Amino acid sequence: EPETIDWIDSFLPDCVFWDVGANVGVYSLYAAKKVDNIKVISIEPSIENIYLLNRNISENCLFDRILCYPFALSSKRGPNMLKHQCIDFGGSMNSFGVDYGHDGRTASFLHQYQVFGFQADDLEAVFGIPQPNYLKIDVDGIEHLIIRGATQILSNPSLKSVLIELNRDFKEQHDEVVDAIEKCGLQLRSNHPPNVLPDSITANTYNYIFIR
Repeated sequence: EPETIDWIDSFLPDCVFWDVGANVGVYSLYAAKKVDNIKVISIEPSIENIYLLNRNISENCLFDRILCYPFALSSKRGPNMLKHQCIDFGGSMNSFGVDYGHDGRTASFLHQYQVFGFQADDLEAVFGIPQPNYLKIDVDGIEHLIIRGATQILSNPSLKSVLIELNRDFKEQHDEVVDAIEKCGLQLRSNHPPNVLPDSITANTYNYIFIR
């Protein structure tokens, strides 16, 4: 995703970056290495991915710049099911608290277990996590639920930019997210199609970049 790399390259020093749906930490690690005095908050609920994420942090000696949290974000606080279409290290296409996948369609899940979920707006009060200057959300289907729980963060003038992945086949989600972010004072700067074949299941999944 070259647009994500370019976006991170634009970060100002001494910033806070929230990587929501960090997976194994590709972008968390890149930001931590690239941006001077950055503080990276990596949020990833998958037990397989959180293991590799922490291992990657350790092997790259970035433990003083990245702090990862093994829970989910959604529209409300409380435990719910994290559902996997398959369990693989570095896997994706998981769902938290819903029965559909990245495109809004009902999906089949092979494995599930309970994890705790928070609203993004909870995190400063509950954990003392600093407000983000840059926010990335890539969670394969519940981006709109996370946005519902992040209105205070989105409205905070300290938030400079948001990069969020949206599937255009999931029109209700797409329209809700774009409208909610713009109502919080950010403007759509660009959107970017995926670098995949036209018949790929993620062919209509775009990265949207908003700025204040």
